Amino acid sequence: MSKNFKNIKINILNILFGGFMINENIKGVRVSEKAFLTLKEASEYFNIGQDKVRQLTDEDDCDFVLFNGSKRLIKKKLMEEYLNRQFSI
Repeated sequence: MSKNFKNIKINILNILFGGFMINENIKGVRVSEKAFLTLKEASEYFNIGQDKVRQLTDEDDCDFVLFNGSKRLIKKKLMEEYLNRQFSI
């Protein structure tokens, strides 16, 4: 794919989706449609640093993390509920 065509494709997607796109739009599935997010996706989606997301998921009682081997996946709905209950993180 030529660089020019790729830029046109990105511009069209920006127009279609209101100019807001997270870089981790893997295999055509938008982050807003995913049930599980990577650390990077969760960080961008919730506007929290990756280190803070990692710190929150290190807690023993964290119910919004799913480990796939050493990879952490964030249960988006549960993390959103957790954040809504917090005064600060």
